Amino acid sequence: ELGRQVMPDGSHISRSPAALVDLLLDLLPLRQCFMARDRVPPKQLSDAIDRAMPMVRFFRLGDGTMVRFNGGGATATDSIATVLAYDDTGGAPLRAAPNSGYARMERGSTLVVADVAAAPAGALSMKAHAGCLSFEVSSGEHAVIVNCGAPTPDHDDWRMFARSTPAHSTLTFEENSSAIFAGANGSEAALNAELAGPPNVQASLNEEADQGLTLKASHEGYAARFGVRHTRRIRLTPDGLLIQGEDTLAAPKGLKGEAQTSGGGYAVHFHLHPDVLAQMAEDEGSVTLILPNRESWTVTANTPTIAIEESVFLADERGPRGSQQIVLQGGLEEERAMQMVWTIERLPERAATPAPA
Repeated sequence: ELGRQVMPDGSHISRSPAALVDLLLDLLPLRQCFMARDRVPPKQLSDAIDRAMPMVRFFRLGDGTMVRFNGGGATATDSIATVLAYDDTGGAPLRAAPNSGYARMERGSTLVVADVAAAPAGALSMKAHAGCLSFEVSSGEHAVIVNCGAPTPDHDDWRMFARSTPAHSTLTFEENSSAIFAGANGSEAALNAELAGPPNVQASLNEEADQGLTLKASHEGYAARFGVRHTRRIRLTPDGLLIQGEDTLAAPKGLKGEAQTSGGGYAVHFHLHPDVLAQMAEDEGSVTLILPNRESWTVTANTPTIAIEESVFLADERGPRGSQQIVLQGGLEEERAMQMVWTIERLPERAATPAPA
């Protein structure tokens, strides 16, 4: 069972970073029980722990929180501290987790973690999120771009939104999720509905000659309904000061379904951590992000519209917190392909905007 639940890359079979921590909180004391009685722990137990421990560091952002993918909610700092106290493996985390479908890009003080796989199969997807191609970013000790995350059990009224694609930092098409909730059939799906797709997810992470990192991934979650394929490319420069992104929509045979009449509207969401302040530039062509330490980043895009909208951060033990998001919007209309180019760049300290009083 341990061999089934803990995949070769160390992730839990549910693709939930939170589930991995919960499992280790069971396995680590169990191993200690064997050792306390001068018994050798079963090899399957030790191997599962050795695979899983590096993945905890893989999923941990610079601020110490776990990434908010596939059911990930508020980080229990005491639980993380307990798990990491047993981490004697050392070394840098993996760059890619091919079995579970995650990628980690780190240069300088900038860290990017992305979800590049479909939902797990069947009942394992009952808490999974439709966040394929979403990503989270931290700079130093501060989370910058996040997903909304899963709410605490006493705020279940937010859970279906938390599972939807618009609650993630990725592209949505026609305000639909990229995966299908079982039993929805045009009506609202149950809270624990199984999630299917998106189909044909492909991903590659490459190191460039100049030591930068480039992630390219795609899925066909909108192909059957709207005739559209989504491809995302993210490049992190060697110094970690610039994230270059491209979101491409391709409809080689033209738009299908309701997208034919609506114009194929898309929205690229960048949900911000509640501690990050967003300010629109005077020309409304870019947005400045101000971190608690007064570090500033600027977001630019070639889309028809770039706007600051309200968001909600659900991964907080105290309950939902108001936050902001940057939304890039436009329409595919009669085009067979369209590329949205965006950048997230750290400003020099002399150009940084003072934090609000």
